[in-house]
Amino acid sequence: MVAPGGGGEAFLGSAILLVGALLACAVILAGRMGPVQGYPTYGATVLWALTGIVVNQYAYSPVTSGAALLAAILVAVVLFGALRGGLPGGNARRAERPDWA
Repeated sequence: MVAPGGGGEAFLGSAILLVGALLACAVILAGRMGPVQGYPTYGATVLWALTGIVVNQYAYSPVTSGAALLAAILVAVVLFGALRGGLPGGNARRAERPDWA
């Protein structure tokens, strides 16, 4: 399908990393309905794995390393947004003013 060690392999691996990151983001957002321990642990595990890819592939494939870094940033933004209680930049936790009258 793809020549080993070639540019096609790097781009296919990068595409798989980005699709995996999108799926991880969907799991994190869906996991907010479950126990609080679930989605932060899953998100931290995905971030740890992507960090390992960035560190280990840096010298061999800048394309794969860059895709893993982009995927890690995407997962981190979604994870921290989910931990805040809404999407990043949203007004999900806007405090309402109490009626003191």
